[in-house]
Amino acid sequence: MGGSGLARRANQWLRYALFAAALAGGVVTLLPEFQSNAWWIRLLDFPRVQILAVLLALLVLLLALPGRFAPGNLLAALVTLVSLAWQAVVLFPYSPLSSPRMIAAAPSCPDERRLSVVAVNVQMTNENAERLFAILRRADPDLILLQETDAWWDVRLRALHDQWPHAAQQVTQNYFGMHILSRHPLRDPQVRHLTGSRNPSIFTGIALPSGDVVRFLGVHPRPPLPGQSSAERDGQLLAAALAARESKAPVVMAGDFNAVPWDEVMHRTERIGGLQAPRLGRGWLPTYRTGSTIMRWPLDHVLAGPRFTLAALETLPDFGSDHYPILAGFCLVPEAAATQQARPLRPGDLDAARAAVAAARNEAAPSPEPPEGNQVPERNPG
Repeated sequence: MGGSGLARRANQWLRYALFAAALAGGVVTLLPEFQSNAWWIRLLDFPRVQILAVLLALLVLLLALPGRFAPGNLLAALVTLVSLAWQAVVLFPYSPLSSPRMIAAAPSCPDERRLSVVAVNVQMTNENAERLFAILRRADPDLILLQETDAWWDVRLRALHDQWPHAAQQVTQNYFGMHILSRHPLRDPQVRHLTGSRNPSIFTGIALPSGDVVRFLGVHPRPPLPGQSSAERDGQLLAAALAARESKAPVVMAGDFNAVPWDEVMHRTERIGGLQAPRLGRGWLPTYRTGSTIMRWPLDHVLAGPRFTLAALETLPDFGSDHYPILAGFCLVPEAAATQQARPLRPGDLDAARAAVAAARNEAAPSPEPPEGNQVPERNPG
């Protein structure tokens, strides 16, 4: 009797715990639907794949327990099922099973109309430059966007100028330096401090061999973190989207956006900028965090306007950073704009974007300083 009563009590406590877990799953599923700038709400957009996996395991447990038809257990199962379905609806468009894809595949492309881009967050204190350089030389993109580059990286990146002779950069020591290296000539590169922050963006034209000029926007906003809301990130992404909207040239926008592709700010960025997301229908392609099997999120992006088709999309190998590089190959096909388009603009999008940019200016704050370490370039770097 004592053992049987103990087992019943343990089973009851397990049901209570699973009921609480089901409610928590419903809360973390619902909260991101409120468009708050609070960092802890916005961060819940990141682990949706992980939350979906936990909800699936929870549903299996609820349906396998003795007494699974008890009212409380059925309610927990229903909440879990609804939460699971909602997460699946949000994520499914980015799975390889989804159709149609937003940007069409390019079965072939004339050399003079190709533009391949690698976006890579080097992680400023990572000093595995040669490993990265070997990866880049093998990938052989037309343009490289490097982020978190400081004075140490600035010196070493000169070793790539033989292959990518055209460059623009803003060197900082605060995790937000940026370099662009290009095989093709750059046209009027400009460093922009969107929303007045210390983390720079670089906007430039790229002259393709065909004679076409592509507008390239390199952006690296700060992530939502404790004590740091998503307002500045959102404002910078939307400021870049407004610039893309004003461009008469075809646009490519890339960088570590510190946002996942299913976040509403990404959807609004695409709608306002007329930009297509290559991940739609092709897979999540997580780029952060290297070495982790749980914290894996697609934070690095390369978006393109409807005059481009897609020749390649992949992540490149780990080289010691906390991010994988992402490579996207495009073909400039002006007539493609007649058959494909980005998400359509919604009423209120432009007003919301301008309000977000204004709010971000009010929240701009100093970027974090780097930790002590070997980040001063030697006179004769190896």
